[in-house]
Amino acid sequence: MSEAVTRKSRHGPRRPAVPVHCARAWRRSAKTGGHHRLLADSHRGLKREWEEHDIAKYVKVIAGQEMGTKGEHLGYAMDERWAPDHVLNDRRAPGDLKAARANKCLFYP
Repeated sequence: MSEAVTRKSRHGPRRPAVPVHCARAWRRSAKTGGHHRLLADSHRGLKREWEEHDIAKYVKVIAGQEMGTKGEHLGYAMDERWAPDHVLNDRRAPGDLKAARANKCLFYP
């Protein structure tokens, strides 16, 4: 096996680039503090991916699964900043619906 293949497999597969409109939306919402991404991936993988695509600068915290559940982090993000009817959880995994219900916020799959 070549060194390049070994190096690539060690770092995992590279994910496709983030769509331009997503990065643009994150850049805009970062100014108002109104956008959080809650993902159930490992912290190390999330950090690497977000830095690789130059979008880590738009969030205050990159919280992987080792740092708590989606419900806990949704609650931390909302903590007296936004009313539940001002928060939309727009993901589609079963854990996302559970997190939205636990925090009494809006949900859209």
